[in-house]
Amino acid sequence: MSNRITRRNLFQLAGGSALGMLLSPVPWKLLDDSAIWTQNWSLTPKLPRGPISIRNSHCTLCPGGCGIAARCVGGHPYGLRGTGQHPVNSGFLCAVGLAGHHYAYHPLRIDAPCRFTGREEDSRLIPASLEALLSEMSGSRNSTGGSRPGGSIAILDSRPGRSVSQAYQEMLSRIPGSVYLTPPSNEESTLEEIRQISGVDGWGFDFENTHTILSFGAPLLDGWGTPGRIARRFFHRSPKELILIQAESYRSRTAVQASRWLALRPGTEAVLAMALAQVLLQDGLCPTDIPVRVADWQEFKELAFRLPIAAAAEKTGLPVSAIVEVAHALAGSSSIVLGGCDPGGGPLDRTASRAIACLNILLGNIDQPGGIISRREAPGVGLHSPRGLPLSDVADHSIRWMIIDSAASGYSFPLSLLQHKLMHDKGRIVCLSPYMTPIAAYADYIIPTPAHLESLEEVGTPPGAPASSWGLSAPLLPRTAQSVDPLDLIPKMSEALGFPGGPNTSRQELLKQRAAAIMAARQGTVFHPGKGAAVKVSTRTGTGDFWNLLLEGGCWVDDPTPPRPATRFTMLGKEQPWRERLTARLEQPGPSPDQLVLMPVGWKNATSSGSVPPMISKLFQESDCRSLAGTVLAHPDTAASAGISSEGKVRLQTRSGEMEADLKLDPALMPGVLHGAVGPCVNQAQTLRQAPAEGLLALCPVEEDGSWRITPAQMKKA
Repeated sequence: MSNRITRRNLFQLAGGSALGMLLSPVPWKLLDDSAIWTQNWSLTPKLPRGPISIRNSHCTLCPGGCGIAARCVGGHPYGLRGTGQHPVNSGFLCAVGLAGHHYAYHPLRIDAPCRFTGREEDSRLIPASLEALLSEMSGSRNSTGGSRPGGSIAILDSRPGRSVSQAYQEMLSRIPGSVYLTPPSNEESTLEEIRQISGVDGWGFDFENTHTILSFGAPLLDGWGTPGRIARRFFHRSPKELILIQAESYRSRTAVQASRWLALRPGTEAVLAMALAQVLLQDGLCPTDIPVRVADWQEFKELAFRLPIAAAAEKTGLPVSAIVEVAHALAGSSSIVLGGCDPGGGPLDRTASRAIACLNILLGNIDQPGGIISRREAPGVGLHSPRGLPLSDVADHSIRWMIIDSAASGYSFPLSLLQHKLMHDKGRIVCLSPYMTPIAAYADYIIPTPAHLESLEEVGTPPGAPASSWGLSAPLLPRTAQSVDPLDLIPKMSEALGFPGGPNTSRQELLKQRAAAIMAARQGTVFHPGKGAAVKVSTRTGTGDFWNLLLEGGCWVDDPTPPRPATRFTMLGKEQPWRERLTARLEQPGPSPDQLVLMPVGWKNATSSGSVPPMISKLFQESDCRSLAGTVLAHPDTAASAGISSEGKVRLQTRSGEMEADLKLDPALMPGVLHGAVGPCVNQAQTLRQAPAEGLLALCPVEEDGSWRITPAQMKKA
């Protein structure tokens, strides 16, 4: 391996072609990009000869759990589409999912363990071995555990809730002071707040039966949850059947296509939510039983009326009439209110998330058709495992070893968040990944894992689903020789750290146990992709029959869950600091008119923190339907206020640093806001003066509440 490949090269993807040549056994010319493929047909990878067939499976590129039908020749997939009539995605498949079979041949594929010689940007990437990693772990085991100066062990599970997640937690349960971490962005943040308010687990959104949806920034029409679910409901309805109201600062695809766009000033989501609460209370729009069911009703009312409606309207930039109209629209029919995280911009601040969840309580939406309904968890392993700690909540500089699982969530976060959690000098990151992503390039050790469609994986319940589901993604491609199943690596790492033990079963046996538990419960239905229909689980003849159907692309879906008895709520919670933060947010003055703010925006599965197929990044480059990393979007008046009259190179500066970016002007955007694209990088076109692979997230500091959505910025012509 060349000594010239450094961390700096990989952050900027300038070393992509060299890395592909060195780490992949497949000739680089076969993998260059879609332009070469389409302009030089002789260089197209050759498929084997054989019969044409269709193999059904599931996509695991994000938690959406879409069913896929792979067109194969000689058993080798050459094209993917959504499985028709599938209960989860109804035949829909996102652009990244359509190119999912390309991932095995990605130019940044890692086929051998490697490590960096140091933490500096000029540190070299060199070959490594599992033995070297385990030896270093063994040498540090006497200084790990608890809150001692030696630091703790952590696993960042990018997709919690799987059987392998249970194995991670079992490993950590034997290590004192260890911590199980989850990503900072969570599509079910509103449901998590409902869980805390009610003290009850298991909730989902009944989008299929609702009439009005108020979304605070959730990209519902751009891949949120399962891509086909909202599209099927929204684009095949009359205006009287479903009203979608989008409240956010960015003119997103969802905002453009929604029934109504509330163009909020940045950071005022909590103010709008509490203003809506005030209208509901003042106009008597809450169901009569709600005050009795809320333990801190009077306290919440006092907080809701703290800021007059007129003052709230001024802060949010919305007319008073709009706030009143939206409140009455929500109360006049079945409705759902939810907050969302942008794939690049991250989660809402926690005060806003709680205020948004409380609106559902005031509207009486809980356990009502068309609202937030009860959902049983799927039977099987790990149902009672402790919840993970969000990455942003772990103490700074407390982690000695951080192990990052490769499963993708489709969302990005600033790499500075990882940096702040590691111990000074001694902190180490082990990334289990099939590709050299920016997160992998930030790690100390990179261990290759099977790529998409190369191994047996489980597919759990998609975010926000009204009923639990479970399926399998059967391998359609052979694994590379040195790829490592994380389940096989866990016991070795645990032993190296001085805590032997771990899962003593294969991945297949672990998943068979889960299938047996579902079969034993005798509840729900299983979709048969060959027949395009679902049958009762109780009609299956045995676990083996059920397992084989899952391997053929079948999907189990639970029966509807009956409503629970009237739930009691504590809306403000027992944490006094949270109440103080919400009060401070309501009273906080808005940004000055001459202050620019930077807001990162991204697209699920196509952000800078992951790897997208070359074909998809090519579409970004040439179609201009989406913006590439290093692009900043602004209103012409915003540019004029900085003395800039045309598109071109600009220099952005925040308290986290400065960077050169490409400015694009759009008169439909909100003045005073810079929207920084967190998209794929230009293929092999990075230079030291352009934005690195992390993109504009590098300029966004992570705040105390774990958010990075809004950053004061300055812009000048480059």
